[in-house]
Order: sequence, then C-alpha cells, then structure tokens
Amino acid sequence: LITSGFPSVCCPFHSIVLASLMVFMYDKDAGFLVTALSVRHTVLPIVLTRPGFWVFLCVHAGVAAAYRYGYLRRSDKEGPVDFVHLDWNDMKVVSSIATFCLVFYLNQCYRKYVYLHDIVRDMNTNCLCMVQEAWVHFGQDCPQCVWLAYR
Repeated sequence: LITSGFPSVCCPFHSIVLASLMVFMYDKDAGFLVTALSVRHTVLPIVLTRPGFWVFLCVHAGVAAAYRYGYLRRSDKEGPVDFVHLDWNDMKVVSSIATFCLVFYLNQCYRKYVYLHDIVRDMNTNCLCMVQEAWVHFGQDCPQCVWLAYR
C-alpha cells in the first residue's frame, strides 16, 4: 500500500500504481530450470483438466500404437488401402481453405486484441490522471477521500 506523497506527474504515478496492483510477482532470483519448469500461472493446468485433451491424446496414442504394431498399413505398400488413409492429393484443397480461414481468423483476433488493448490503456491513463487530480485537490484536506478515490 502506498501511504506517502505522490509525485505530481502522471507517468511515475502510473508505474507505482501498476506495481502495487500486480497479481503475480515474478521471482527474479529463481534459477533458469525452476522458471522453465514452473506451471503455475500458465495455461497448462487448464488444458490438463479438459476431457477433450485426454480424448484426443488417447486417440493419437491408439492410432500410433496400431500403426507401430502393424494393424495399420502404410499407403505406399501394395495391397488394399486402410480406411484411415488420406491421399495428399485429396487434401490439397481442404488444407488450403483451412489455412486461409485460419489466417483470416487470427488476423481478426489480433485486430480485436489491439483495439481492446488501446482502449484499456486509455482507460487506465484516464483513471490514473483522475486519481492524480483527486490527490492534488483533496490530498491535504481529506486524505480519506483520496484513499476512497484510489480504491
């Protein structure tokens, strides 16, 4: 908590407030291996709790094991083609359409992210400047009002 006086410029105040509002504190003294293997505050625990992840992982392991033990044949060998075989010539159009849709969708997501990022930064700047104004006008007379405005 910040209890001392605040600088009169918004920019240093901005960094002070952001540092006090951080939810996750990064341990800079931790080793490289500890940092690389830590899974807290990542997406990994969320992914590992989804049943869809485990279903697709089991299907992948089953198909890989079936191929390795000879239950599924390769497509370049002579004989009948397995039911899971997909010819690359049949997949060219599908993969090109999928690639186009993926690139278009990712571009839209990125544009939306940049737009929301700009709005949030503007809101944060306006809020910090409003709090700075409250400190300038009410700071000496009513510190409780300033504290309430900060919250």
